[in-house]
Amino acid sequence: MQYSGWITQERAEQSTRTFADVNQAIESDRGRIIFSSPFRRLQNKAQVFPLEGNAAVRSRLTHSLEVAHVGRYVAQEVLSRFEEANKLGELGLSDRQSAFITLVENACLLHDIGNPPFGHFGEAAIRTWFKTAGQGAFEAAVGESSDTTYLDGPYQDFLRFDGNAQGFRIVTRLQGEDGTTGLNLTYSQLASYLKYVPLPQDVTDKPRVCKKPGYFNTEADVVAKIRTSFALGERQRFPIAALMEAADDIAYCLSDIEDGIEKRLITFDRFISEVEAKAADEGLPEQQRTELQDLLSAKEDARTSKFVQVRTRIFNEAVRHVARRFVDHHDAICAGEHVELIEPKSVLERVFSAIRKSVARHVYTSPEAEHVELAGNAVVYGLLENFARILQLPAKDAWPILEDDVAYCKEHHFDLEMRLAHMLPDAALRAYRVSVSRNHGAIEEWHARAHLILDYICGMTDSFALKTFQLLSGIRVGDGQR
Repeated sequence: MQYSGWITQERAEQSTRTFADVNQAIESDRGRIIFSSPFRRLQNKAQVFPLEGNAAVRSRLTHSLEVAHVGRYVAQEVLSRFEEANKLGELGLSDRQSAFITLVENACLLHDIGNPPFGHFGEAAIRTWFKTAGQGAFEAAVGESSDTTYLDGPYQDFLRFDGNAQGFRIVTRLQGEDGTTGLNLTYSQLASYLKYVPLPQDVTDKPRVCKKPGYFNTEADVVAKIRTSFALGERQRFPIAALMEAADDIAYCLSDIEDGIEKRLITFDRFISEVEAKAADEGLPEQQRTELQDLLSAKEDARTSKFVQVRTRIFNEAVRHVARRFVDHHDAICAGEHVELIEPKSVLERVFSAIRKSVARHVYTSPEAEHVELAGNAVVYGLLENFARILQLPAKDAWPILEDDVAYCKEHHFDLEMRLAHMLPDAALRAYRVSVSRNHGAIEEWHARAHLILDYICGMTDSFALKTFQLLSGIRVGDGQR
């Protein structure tokens, strides 16, 4: 299929605005993303260091902006190479160049939007709670059953919870006024976001695009429509999503080591020596050794720090490398094959591998990161423990609580549960009501209720999650914020 069929204005609901062309329609997606509250909340979600007081250290927001810059740069380079090969017309990109660039940039802006508070430790806490306590809450609410269809299927939303899938839920469900269409982004934009393609119960080790869930069972209908619209197979990723993934890979490890230098966890000189030593292992040929030294060299310059010199050189080389690989393997990528856009065993791949090892050694395992992450794990797990009071109730009791039926709650002594329900945001409640109206069974209602609780917790910033946990633990007086 040409990009004329991949980059379109199609949305779940027709926009109230008429666009001059598809380029303008995709630009509208950018506005919807940037002006959304989940995007703004990224400013108070950690990239590596939760609850960081140093504003020079990256948050998820600043990281996302940097990834978007790299993604835009990559997309421009790809188009330049297509133009040099006289392929823009053949690929249906002559009138869609602006949209192509914006799709990549928007996907990069969105790529972390579903991260719960405290990042990967928050994800792990959610998975652990549903593994250790969630099934008990489910059985208390709907009764024990020997039928494992639900537990082996939709319940995997929680056992394999992932921020990527939560992000897709945010942009397709939670951010709209109706609880059904979210930001109502174009199908092209939604497809560009899907870095991973399976449901939680279909996750496998290979291929790479299937190692994590890309969406939950609650959004399977949306993905089915996208796949039908673009004739994508179940394990086939939209080609633009590959560029978003590459931009994130280029940006994150260099950003993380720079934050480590900023926090004095490692010096620049030690970083360079470690990377050079690790990358040059295994008998690196002389030509590649020279390329490596050229990438990592820096000189005294009053205008630019040594790290910025190295970072800029690596970024520029990586962008050219990724664009070339994407263009050279374009047919295979569009056919659904997974192609590593940073070529295995290349000098660039060796450098990034060495940088990741250095980051893991000096940054991710530093007390500054680990201690707060451990606390974050306790916070997210503790929040779920508190809201388990709502999850363990049968639907006949949970529904009146969530609908704020004061008389019912007082009669049945659900005063505490009612106050917990008052904390839940309207957007999450709307999505819950829509889901329950479509599915009347006890299991389906509980599944929607569990997502409701997670929608609230995942929407929290790091600091708000901590405050809320302290409030529910009785060690902080609430400030009235929701």
